[in-house]
Amino acid sequence: TEYDFSVTYRGPQVTAYTIQINDGEEILNVLKETSIQIHKVDEADESLALAGAEFTLYDEQGNALMSVLTDQNGLASFVVTQGIYSLKETKAPEGYVLESDPIEVVIDDQYDETKLYEITMTNRLLPDVPTGDHENTTMLVGLVVISGTGAALIMFRRKRELE
Repeated sequence: TEYDFSVTYRGPQVTAYTIQINDGEEILNVLKETSIQIHKVDEADESLALAGAEFTLYDEQGNALMSVLTDQNGLASFVVTQGIYSLKETKAPEGYVLESDPIEVVIDDQYDETKLYEITMTNRLLPDVPTGDHENTTMLVGLVVISGTGAALIMFRRKRELE
């Protein structure tokens, strides 16, 4: 709300002024807060909520303000006032790829305690990396045994030919 008021200069000897606005009535100034709510889900199956993702909220200057973890429902939230923020996933849920791109979040006067800023973010599973294929190991051992047997036969024949 805007209020009109005026100030009259009374010379350098006056060091303080009392400004009376709103016909002398008290003005209540309440800081508007809202929440940024994150819902973390699996990329392939969005019904699968992901717990354990860590998010960090940064101010416009890039200063870290706070970090939160998603709960068993894949939810996490930050309570904020109006401003421009950057939201970044700083730890992926176990077995998932970290989403490294920050998200800009602009909280303006359309958001308040009744209207949240809601974001649904997905993660994809880490690719399967073979950690030891036992079929290949068995095949390798078989080849070594066959090669060894072949080498032994060749050596045995040569020894016979020399006698």
